[in-house]
Amino acid sequence: MLRPAPRRRIPDAARPQRGFTLAEAMVVVSITGILVAVSAPSLRPLMQRNAVASQVNALTTAVRYARSEAIARGAPVSLCRAASATSTDCGGASNDWSTSGFLVVVEDTDEVLRRFGPAEAGISVQAGRGSGGAGFAAVTWGALGDLIARQAGAGMPQFLIRPTDASGTGFDRRVCLSASGRPRLADEGDPCDGN
Repeated sequence: MLRPAPRRRIPDAARPQRGFTLAEAMVVVSITGILVAVSAPSLRPLMQRNAVASQVNALTTAVRYARSEAIARGAPVSLCRAASATSTDCGGASNDWSTSGFLVVVEDTDEVLRRFGPAEAGISVQAGRGSGGAGFAAVTWGALGDLIARQAGAGMPQFLIRPTDASGTGFDRRVCLSASGRPRLADEGDPCDGN
């Protein structure tokens, strides 16, 4: 009868090692760094487009929320520019709604229903009436969800959201408000006339 040969134990030093050497790891890190450096500038337009879309979504959410609260409460509700980034008071009339954020406020009681933060760095939110109209302090919805014209100025309220630097040309978006109080999105060059 044959017996299997006894297994010999191989010393640890003689076993083949698994893994990467330090030199191989450094080559991979170097190649990754070069690829990131080459591709980073091409990501800037994507980041700007996403930042504009994020701000458009926040503003549209605020408009829809204010309108729905006015209908639900049966009382006027306003969307206003905050006086400062930490304030719960409405600021005065201005074209620039970027730096301090905005508030949804019940008109009769000044109760702040919701606060929206300022725009991301590099994004501008400009408020106006009509094409190039003067800024305003607030937009107010009545109990039926329609806009209440309390502010002086021609045209319906609109917001222009755009990157602050010239490299973001073509990413401008407008949030146009109709007399019924509903928001509509428009691309660059659309003056929001005839909501």
